[in-house]
Amino acid sequence: MLAGSALLFVWSYYVSVPVLLVPSLSLLLLGLALLFGGIASANSILLPSLFLLLAVPIPSVLVNEIIDPLQRATALGSTWILNLVGIETATHAEFIIRESNLFQVIESCAGLRMIETMFMSAILYSELFRTTWRRTAILIGSVPVLSVLCNQIRVISIVLNPYSSFAAVHTAQGLVMIVVGVLLLAVVDGVAARLLGEQPGSARVWRVRRRTEPVSFAMLGRLVVIALGLAAASAWLPNWEPPPPPSGLSANLPGSIGEWNARGLPVDKQFLGSTRYDEGLGRRYWRGEEHVDLFLARDLRLDPSRSLVSPKTERPGPWFSVVDRANADLLGRDGSRLVVSNARERHLVRYVRIGMEGVSTELLRVALALDRGPWRRPGHALVVRLSTPIENRAGGLEEADGRIDAFLSAAEVQLGALFDVADASPRPAGSEL
Repeated sequence: MLAGSALLFVWSYYVSVPVLLVPSLSLLLLGLALLFGGIASANSILLPSLFLLLAVPIPSVLVNEIIDPLQRATALGSTWILNLVGIETATHAEFIIRESNLFQVIESCAGLRMIETMFMSAILYSELFRTTWRRTAILIGSVPVLSVLCNQIRVISIVLNPYSSFAAVHTAQGLVMIVVGVLLLAVVDGVAARLLGEQPGSARVWRVRRRTEPVSFAMLGRLVVIALGLAAASAWLPNWEPPPPPSGLSANLPGSIGEWNARGLPVDKQFLGSTRYDEGLGRRYWRGEEHVDLFLARDLRLDPSRSLVSPKTERPGPWFSVVDRANADLLGRDGSRLVVSNARERHLVRYVRIGMEGVSTELLRVALALDRGPWRRPGHALVVRLSTPIENRAGGLEEADGRIDAFLSAAEVQLGALFDVADASPRPAGSEL
């Protein structure tokens, strides 16, 4: 335990990622408990040591996978409940439509924070009121249901409250529902205790049992050596130096490419939410009456709290849903061809991700900050999305395909150079922008 703690401590300082000090502290507490008091001492400190790990933020890779379907499910559930009680509403993607009002279920209203808070509260409740393992399992198992219920009530209260547009009211509603959720845990525990025929627990009384055996000088000496070694590491260990950043995205994309002229296109950062990156670029390229929208996002993989692995980067905006998906090549890279639609129109999307692996691999690399050190992958992460409207007529999809192919043919050199920088592949001899 102490060796693992020391390794995480040194690695955290070397890669300059302070959040890794939290699991290091957790291992340190368990290691010291084992050293001084054996298994009995470690058991007594096991819960607080593991509870510390809840201070580590959920990796962005995992948040990005969860939050998008959670937003849409929250909007759908709230609409269903409102219609059930006779309040006519409709939903589309993460939007709730009521009369002349439009409400967007943003990430902070999706319920993920409520689930985190309720999970922590269930653990603390079980410890403070000495619940048996069966009641503890029931409490923790009820957390997703109670969290969803409380969050649905919160979203419905926002939809029905004419003053919910004020930030203070919005925040107060969230705090009230957290209190309601914790009280519901007590109700669930009381019902579980009766069904299981158990007595409700009382608040835990802590008793200290003093150690009778003296601590040896050899043990204290080892602790002093460990402490001095960690202090020396934090003071003198050189920090890992990141590679120099590449040139900006806009520097490689001129204002006009062949027959295509461009203008800026704003990036909807509220829609992307937890999908964070170092640099993003949106442009609309025109050719006569035709246009193709280009979205580029680059993540240098230097901040473990950021990740481009997200289903949101596939869609042009919050109103769109994917109705068809197929594999497709994009300038020699494996990508996707999607048809997305909203309430009024359909778009064709060509999409590719470079420098990113599966969710489990990315999760491991982000959790341990492996891209800030000797195991860093070459290049950087890059997302490219091209989209264009599909005309509502026969052959509209084929025309949209041809439009994107024509733009790719014109921008092959510029986009190919960005791709090569992202995956750190060498350019052919004599090629230039």
